[in-house]
Amino acid sequence: MKSFFSIALLTDATQACDRNADLCELAHRLQTLGVTPHVFMLMRNAAPQTFTHRDISVHPIPSHPCNFGADEFARQRIQEMTDALIQELNQARRYDIYHAQDIISASALTMMQGMGFIDEFIYTIRDVGQLDSPYLANCQARSLRAATQCLCQSDAHQQSLLNRYGIRAEVMTVPLRSRVQRRRLRDRQANLPSDWQTDPWQEMAYQHLLMYEQQISRPTLLSYA
Repeated sequence: MKSFFSIALLTDATQACDRNADLCELAHRLQTLGVTPHVFMLMRNAAPQTFTHRDISVHPIPSHPCNFGADEFARQRIQEMTDALIQELNQARRYDIYHAQDIISASALTMMQGMGFIDEFIYTIRDVGQLDSPYLANCQARSLRAATQCLCQSDAHQQSLLNRYGIRAEVMTVPLRSRVQRRRLRDRQANLPSDWQTDPWQEMAYQHLLMYEQQISRPTLLSYA
Protein backbone atom coordinates (compact mmCIF):
# COMPACT_ATOMS: atom_id res chain seq x y z
CA MET A 1 0.00 0.00 0.00
CA LYS A 2 1.35 3.42 -0.93
CA SER A 3 1.95 5.74 2.01
CA PHE A 4 0.61 8.93 0.44
CA PHE A 5 -1.64 9.99 3.28
CA SER A 6 -1.78 12.66 5.95
CA ILE A 7 -1.48 12.28 9.71
CA ALA A 8 -2.49 14.63 12.53
CA LEU A 9 -0.14 14.03 15.48
CA LEU A 10 -1.60 15.67 18.58
CA THR A 11 0.06 16.56 21.88
CA ASP A 12 -0.40 18.73 24.94
CA ALA A 13 2.85 20.69 24.78
CA THR A 14 2.38 22.83 27.88
CA GLN A 15 4.85 20.85 29.99
CA ALA A 16 6.54 17.90 28.21
CA CYS A 17 9.19 19.62 26.09
CA ASP A 18 11.24 16.46 25.56
CA ARG A 19 8.16 14.59 24.38
CA ASN A 20 7.41 17.38 21.91
CA ALA A 21 10.90 17.20 20.45
CA ASP A 22 10.54 13.43 20.14
CA LEU A 23 7.20 13.83 18.36
CA CYS A 24 8.69 16.28 15.87
CA GLU A 25 11.54 13.85 15.25
CA LEU A 26 9.08 11.02 14.62
CA ALA A 27 7.11 13.26 12.25
CA HIS A 28 10.30 14.11 10.38
CA ARG A 29 11.17 10.43 9.95
CA LEU A 30 7.65 9.61 8.80
CA GLN A 31 7.85 12.39 6.25
CA THR A 32 11.06 10.84 4.95
CA LEU A 33 9.08 7.63 4.40
CA GLY A 34 6.49 9.42 2.25
CA VAL A 35 3.85 10.40 4.82
CA THR A 36 2.55 13.97 5.27
CA PRO A 37 2.56 14.65 9.03
CA HIS A 38 0.96 17.64 10.76
CA VAL A 39 1.87 18.18 14.42
CA PHE A 40 -0.72 19.93 16.61
CA MET A 41 0.70 21.23 19.90
CA LEU A 42 -1.35 22.77 22.68
CA MET A 43 0.98 25.52 23.95
CA ARG A 44 0.81 28.35 26.46
CA ASN A 45 0.85 31.80 24.84
CA ALA A 46 1.09 30.28 21.36
CA ALA A 47 0.24 32.38 18.33
CA PRO A 48 -2.52 30.67 16.27
CA GLN A 49 -0.44 30.06 13.16
CA THR A 50 1.58 27.29 11.54
CA PHE A 51 5.37 27.16 11.67
CA THR A 52 7.91 24.58 10.53
CA HIS A 53 10.28 22.39 12.52
CA ARG A 54 12.68 20.20 10.57
CA ASP A 55 10.54 20.75 7.46
CA ILE A 56 7.31 19.51 9.08
CA SER A 57 4.15 21.51 9.71
CA VAL A 58 3.60 22.40 13.37
CA HIS A 59 0.25 23.92 14.39
CA PRO A 60 0.43 25.58 17.84
CA ILE A 61 -2.91 25.72 19.63
CA PRO A 62 -3.13 28.55 22.20
CA SER A 63 -3.77 27.43 25.78
CA HIS A 64 -4.96 30.12 28.16
CA PRO A 65 -4.48 30.47 31.94
CA CYS A 66 -7.03 28.92 34.27
CA ASN A 67 -7.50 29.80 37.96
CA PHE A 68 -10.05 27.15 38.93
CA GLY A 69 -7.92 24.10 39.79
CA ALA A 70 -6.22 21.26 37.95
CA ASP A 71 -9.37 19.45 36.84
CA GLU A 72 -10.93 22.59 35.38
CA PHE A 73 -7.65 23.42 33.64
CA ALA A 74 -7.64 19.93 32.09
CA ARG A 75 -11.22 20.43 30.88
CA GLN A 76 -10.22 23.76 29.38
CA ARG A 77 -7.22 22.28 27.56
CA ILE A 78 -9.33 19.45 26.16
CA GLN A 79 -11.88 21.98 24.91
CA GLU A 80 -9.19 24.22 23.40
CA MET A 81 -7.76 21.33 21.41
CA THR A 82 -11.23 20.13 20.39
CA ASP A 83 -12.19 23.60 19.15
CA ALA A 84 -8.98 23.90 17.12
CA LEU A 85 -9.48 20.53 15.45
CA ILE A 86 -13.12 21.26 14.65
CA GLN A 87 -12.00 24.53 13.08
CA GLU A 88 -9.62 22.52 10.88
CA LEU A 89 -12.53 20.36 9.73
CA ASN A 90 -14.73 23.41 9.11
CA GLN A 91 -11.97 24.73 6.85
CA ALA A 92 -12.04 21.44 4.89
CA ARG A 93 -8.74 20.22 6.34
CA ARG A 94 -9.27 16.57 7.21
CA TYR A 95 -6.53 14.02 7.93
CA ASP A 96 -6.41 10.32 7.11
CA ILE A 97 -5.07 9.43 10.57
CA TYR A 98 -5.59 11.14 13.94
CA HIS A 99 -2.97 10.07 16.51
CA ALA A 100 -3.11 11.31 20.13
CA GLN A 101 0.05 11.31 22.26
CA ASP A 102 -1.42 12.02 25.72
CA ILE A 103 -4.60 12.12 27.79
CA ILE A 104 -5.54 15.68 26.77
CA SER A 105 -5.32 15.09 23.02
CA ALA A 106 -6.92 11.63 23.31
CA SER A 107 -9.81 13.16 25.25
CA ALA A 108 -10.25 15.82 22.57
CA LEU A 109 -10.44 13.14 19.88
CA THR A 110 -12.89 11.15 22.03
CA MET A 111 -15.13 14.22 22.16
CA MET A 112 -14.86 14.70 18.39
CA GLN A 113 -15.70 11.06 17.83
CA GLY A 114 -18.73 11.35 20.10
CA MET A 115 -19.92 14.40 18.15
CA GLY A 116 -19.50 12.58 14.83
CA PHE A 117 -16.61 14.65 13.48
CA ILE A 118 -14.23 11.68 13.19
CA ASP A 119 -14.77 7.93 13.08
CA GLU A 120 -11.58 6.66 14.69
CA PHE A 121 -8.23 7.60 16.18
CA ILE A 122 -5.02 6.09 17.56
CA TYR A 123 -3.80 6.67 21.10
CA THR A 124 -0.23 6.24 22.39
CA ILE A 125 -0.44 5.77 26.17
CA ARG A 126 2.50 6.95 28.27
CA ASP A 127 0.72 7.66 31.57
CA VAL A 128 0.00 4.09 32.65
CA GLY A 129 0.35 4.65 36.41
CA GLN A 130 -2.33 5.72 38.88
CA LEU A 131 -3.50 9.25 38.08
CA ASP A 132 -3.96 11.72 40.95
CA SER A 133 -6.96 13.38 39.31
CA PRO A 134 -10.23 11.37 39.24
CA TYR A 135 -11.32 13.52 36.31
CA LEU A 136 -8.24 12.64 34.24
CA ALA A 137 -8.53 8.99 35.30
CA ASN A 138 -12.06 8.96 33.85
CA CYS A 139 -10.80 10.69 30.71
CA GLN A 140 -8.11 8.05 30.37
CA ALA A 141 -10.59 5.18 30.67
CA ARG A 142 -12.99 6.72 28.13
CA SER A 143 -10.23 7.48 25.64
CA LEU A 144 -8.73 4.01 25.86
CA ARG A 145 -12.07 2.46 24.99
CA ALA A 146 -12.88 4.99 22.28
CA ALA A 147 -9.54 4.60 20.45
CA THR A 148 -9.47 2.29 17.45
CA GLN A 149 -5.85 1.33 18.17
CA CYS A 150 -3.88 1.73 21.40
CA LEU A 151 -0.09 1.82 21.51
CA CYS A 152 2.35 1.61 24.40
CA GLN A 153 6.12 1.56 24.87
CA SER A 154 6.96 -1.59 26.83
CA ASP A 155 5.75 -5.08 27.68
CA ALA A 156 5.18 -3.93 31.27
CA HIS A 157 2.92 -1.09 30.07
CA GLN A 158 1.07 -3.51 27.82
CA GLN A 159 0.36 -5.87 30.73
CA SER A 160 -0.70 -3.01 32.99
CA LEU A 161 -3.21 -1.73 30.43
CA LEU A 162 -4.56 -5.23 29.92
CA ASN A 163 -4.97 -5.82 33.66
CA ARG A 164 -6.47 -2.43 34.48
CA TYR A 165 -8.63 -1.66 31.45
CA GLY A 166 -8.88 -4.87 29.42
CA ILE A 167 -7.15 -3.05 26.56
CA ARG A 168 -4.76 -4.96 24.32
CA ALA A 169 -2.25 -2.28 23.29
CA GLU A 170 0.48 -2.79 20.71
CA VAL A 171 4.08 -2.33 21.86
CA MET A 172 5.91 -0.05 19.43
CA THR A 173 9.48 -0.75 20.50
CA VAL A 174 9.78 -4.43 19.52
CA PRO A 175 12.17 -5.40 16.69
CA LEU A 176 10.91 -5.96 13.17
CA ARG A 177 10.62 -9.74 13.05
CA SER A 178 9.36 -10.82 9.64
CA ARG A 179 11.41 -11.01 6.44
CA VAL A 180 8.66 -9.15 4.59
CA GLN A 181 8.82 -6.20 7.02
CA ARG A 182 12.61 -6.01 6.76
CA ARG A 183 12.52 -6.18 2.95
CA ARG A 184 9.91 -3.44 2.79
CA LEU A 185 12.05 -1.26 5.06
CA ARG A 186 15.12 -1.81 2.86
CA ASP A 187 13.08 -0.92 -0.23
CA ARG A 188 11.85 2.31 1.35
CA GLN A 189 15.38 3.22 2.43
CA ALA A 190 16.94 2.63 -0.97
CA ASN A 191 17.09 6.33 -1.87
CA LEU A 192 17.78 7.67 1.63
CA PRO A 193 21.14 8.82 3.00
CA SER A 194 23.24 6.02 4.45
CA ASP A 195 23.36 7.61 7.91
CA TRP A 196 19.56 7.54 8.10
CA GLN A 197 19.63 3.75 7.79
CA THR A 198 21.53 3.46 11.08
CA ASP A 199 19.45 6.08 12.89
CA PRO A 200 17.70 4.69 16.03
CA TRP A 201 14.46 6.35 14.94
CA GLN A 202 14.15 4.32 11.74
CA GLU A 203 12.48 1.30 13.30
CA MET A 204 10.00 3.35 15.31
CA ALA A 205 9.05 5.40 12.24
CA TYR A 206 8.64 2.31 10.12
CA GLN A 207 6.55 0.54 12.77
CA HIS A 208 4.25 3.56 12.89
CA LEU A 209 4.03 3.58 9.11
CA LEU A 210 2.97 -0.08 9.02
CA MET A 211 0.38 0.55 11.70
CA TYR A 212 -1.03 3.59 9.86
CA GLU A 213 -1.29 1.62 6.63
CA GLN A 214 -3.11 -1.15 8.48
CA GLN A 215 -5.47 1.39 10.03
CA ILE A 216 -6.39 2.80 6.63
CA SER A 217 -6.85 -0.60 4.99
CA ARG A 218 -8.82 -2.06 7.94
CA PRO A 219 -10.75 0.83 9.53
CA THR A 220 -12.64 -1.34 12.01
CA LEU A 221 -9.67 -2.46 14.11
CA LEU A 222 -10.47 -2.72 17.82
CA SER A 223 -8.18 -2.51 20.83
CA TYR A 224 -10.28 -4.54 23.26
CA ALA A 225 -9.01 -7.78 24.74
